[in-house]
Amino acid sequence: MSLSKAMTEWERIDAQLECVLGSYLNACQALESLSTTHPPGIPPAGIASSLLKRLENFQTCHIQRLSHSRFSLIRARNKLLGTACNLPEEILAEIFWLAVKDADSHDQFLGNLGRARYKCLHRLLAVCTVWRRAGLSYGKFWSLIPLMNTRSAGQAIEYTLVRSQEARLHLAGVVGNTTASMFIRHGIDSNGPRFRSVNLYTERLAPRSQSMRNAVAAFLKCNRPGRLEELSLCHRPVLPLSFRTSEYLFPRLSVEDEMLSRFADSLSVLRIAGLNLHWSNLTLTGLVELRIQHIALEEASLTEFLVTIASAPKLRNLYIIRVAAVHNPPTISRLDRPNLPISLPMLGYLYLQDLYKDTLEFLLRSIGDGNYRTVLSYASRKYFYINTPNGEVYTGPETLDLHDLGVDALMLNDNPIHSDNFRPLLRTMPTLKELYINDSHLTNKTLKALTRLPDDHTDDNAFRFPKLQKLYLTSCSIDDIADSTAFRDMVASHEIQELGLSVLFTTPSTSDKRDNTPRTYGFEDPRAAPIQSWLQSIVPRFRASVCAEELLEPDFRSDEWRLW
Repeated sequence: MSLSKAMTEWERIDAQLECVLGSYLNACQALESLSTTHPPGIPPAGIASSLLKRLENFQTCHIQRLSHSRFSLIRARNKLLGTACNLPEEILAEIFWLAVKDADSHDQFLGNLGRARYKCLHRLLAVCTVWRRAGLSYGKFWSLIPLMNTRSAGQAIEYTLVRSQEARLHLAGVVGNTTASMFIRHGIDSNGPRFRSVNLYTERLAPRSQSMRNAVAAFLKCNRPGRLEELSLCHRPVLPLSFRTSEYLFPRLSVEDEMLSRFADSLSVLRIAGLNLHWSNLTLTGLVELRIQHIALEEASLTEFLVTIASAPKLRNLYIIRVAAVHNPPTISRLDRPNLPISLPMLGYLYLQDLYKDTLEFLLRSIGDGNYRTVLSYASRKYFYINTPNGEVYTGPETLDLHDLGVDALMLNDNPIHSDNFRPLLRTMPTLKELYINDSHLTNKTLKALTRLPDDHTDDNAFRFPKLQKLYLTSCSIDDIADSTAFRDMVASHEIQELGLSVLFTTPSTSDKRDNTPRTYGFEDPRAAPIQSWLQSIVPRFRASVCAEELLEPDFRSDEWRLW
């Protein structure tokens, strides 16, 4: 049958169906209206029995057939219009992969465990049979194996393993729960060599560090060196860093520790939090990214760590977050450390967050000069304290000695610096070019502290106070909208090329005792229009209403454990 004849036949039957369905509806409604009457000789039970038989197969006889007819019409329309259904399956799959990667970019943190990815995939599969076939034909779409503690988690893992076919796998999730324990006991043996990356996380309970050890040991036994490319392990200890050195993942010279050292050399990404490693046992020649976080080290171990990363000639990104030296590094002369400073020729990004003064200065002086960007971040005032025989003493940022250490960007989150300390802190970083402040209240006093003055230079004309080129103030409030002189002076005193703001300007308190709360206004308020116009006229790249979450690098969420 030709297409034209099939179309003619469909139109004829479609018109008949429309008439029949209309008549059928009228008959059903008439039957309903007369069902309260009981004519003699016609038992109601007999009529009800006939209706029940029809209702029992109504779905199959009517609804299901109509539904299948509708889907056939949709597929016919798609084919006739030349939609994505006609694309080669390889191209369609590549489009799907772009959609999956976009979903992954919005689902970076481990707590989400790929929900955005699989939600995206299931939406694509539901469009039509062609899309479903394409989505199920490529195993890499289903390569993420999530360890979730839910009733259906085990079944979800089984489905995902089947759909992943022969693709390399990514294992991610919380260890110590029932699902993780079952998979580690029964699922790793047959799939171990397929895993390209492993990202395991324990809750904030000390006993669960053993769960992490068991999981990593089981994985190492079932895998082969060279197959694993990324290893991420995050344990949340109960005690603060200052109490004791962190636990080690494995005892020194144990079988598991020796296995880990064989795997380490082929890793491109290593991220470790809350658990220490025996760094002197490792070589990291293939490493591109390294992250250590929330670890307390002995002084010798910190030196071992630096010497070990010197074996990583390809290292490009180095993150050191909340790492503390139990014994202050400067207690031993640099002459006693012949391997320092180290050289990292490919290093492009050095991120240091929440480090005590001695640890920070030791790290910066132990990593040799290079063409890399250094970002320093603070989210707490505690890191400006030092331990003394009489307890912790606040020293403030002015004791930092960073003048010759080349800090490029400074991030301050959640008021870690008192307004009196802004100026002393910035004076310690004359090379600073970028400043990011988040979730803080900036008074006129603070704004003046951030302002460069005419005498902010030494006798040899080398500026001591930094000249900012990039400034971001996010989730901040600024005094005050009526007199913005301090804010304007601060901006004008630098050579700012890029400015991002998500701020609220405040008005002074009223004299009315019933309501003396300062009111706030954003850039949408007409009173902020003069400030916005002025900023647009003097800053080449000005962004109003930019959120901290929109910042890619540096990122105020750098200390959160990520899925990718």
